[in-house]
Amino acid sequence: MKIVEVKPEFQNTTDEQIDGALADPSTDNPIAHEIARLIEGYTMNLVEFVENQGHLPESILRKKGSCPIEERAMQLVLNEFKNLED
Repeated sequence: MKIVEVKPEFQNTTDEQIDGALADPSTDNPIAHEIARLIEGYTMNLVEFVENQGHLPESILRKKGSCPIEERAMQLVLNEFKNLED
C-alpha cells in the first residue's frame, strides 16, 4: 500500500471550494485534480487491503480525514465500497 497524503497547498481547501471544483466541468481545475488523485490512491489501497484480508472492516468505513479535501475524497471512496457490499 502507498501512503496517500493531501498536497500542502490543498490542506486549507474549504467545503465550498470543493463543491465548486466537483461541479466545475473544466478539466483544468486543480482542486478537482487533487480530489481525483486522492480517490485513486485511496481506492488502490482499499482494493489491495480487501484482496489481502478478504473483507473491509467496519472501522475503515468510519474513518475521517484530517482536512476537508481528504474527508471528501475518503467519503466518496468509502461510499462506493459500501455500495458494493450492499
